[in-house]
Amino acid sequence: MKQEIYDYIQQIELKLQNREHSTLYETINELKSYVENNDIDERTYKLIYKLLDAIDESIPETNNIIINERKPHDAYKSVIIKAYIIGLGKKFYRIMEIPYDITLADLAYFVLSTFKASGYHLFSVKYKKEIFVDRGGSLVYLASNVYLSQLNLQPKSQLDIEYDYGDEWKFKVTIQSIHDHDDKFDLEDSYIIRGKGYGIWEDEATFMHLYYRSYPLFLDVIKDNDMEEKDFVIKEFDLNEANKNLISSYHHMKNMYQ
Repeated sequence: MKQEIYDYIQQIELKLQNREHSTLYETINELKSYVENNDIDERTYKLIYKLLDAIDESIPETNNIIINERKPHDAYKSVIIKAYIIGLGKKFYRIMEIPYDITLADLAYFVLSTFKASGYHLFSVKYKKEIFVDRGGSLVYLASNVYLSQLNLQPKSQLDIEYDYGDEWKFKVTIQSIHDHDDKFDLEDSYIIRGKGYGIWEDEATFMHLYYRSYPLFLDVIKDNDMEEKDFVIKEFDLNEANKNLISSYHHMKNMYQ
């Protein structure tokens, strides 16, 4: 009986995220604490379930997205995505095939690591009007708790990743296609199909955008800042190297946020 109550509470908590229902959230936490610390008989179980039903019905549905239940077959699917740096899309992009049944945080780890981010800054993932953060309070969506497979994504669906709220690195992620497989599509099956551009200049977004959009102005600006072109990492994208390091870079990025 306790597990059924825990499962129901978890569903309600997910609905409460990103909504102004702090009082309801306190009630849910009190119920959770009561269930954890007391024996539950049949009568108490029914009373708690009725209360949870009432709370559930009082929460208005979001107009933005619906978070669906994960399905076992989702683990047998992959998704091909195109990710690019907004403002530099023709010069910096990645097209890769990754598991469909991964969290939005996992998606961010893949994208950020392939663009050579350090992982020292916060990030968020936006889908439609909902924002999923890498860490935060109880009333926001956590990117590590929501899966791609729960968002009913379709080809041409788009998500946005923002990294480093100071430099504001912004990436657009487009779903190109979703594929079924006979076997599970694991993290280790992921690979980059093609790409362009080496990676971001950590903490130097302004200089990087200048370099690729107005090289003469870039030279003037760095000269004024007593800097030289050799102070920046300017390399070509190497597909073989990127695929060789893809999984290890993903795990390194994930460890930075755990």
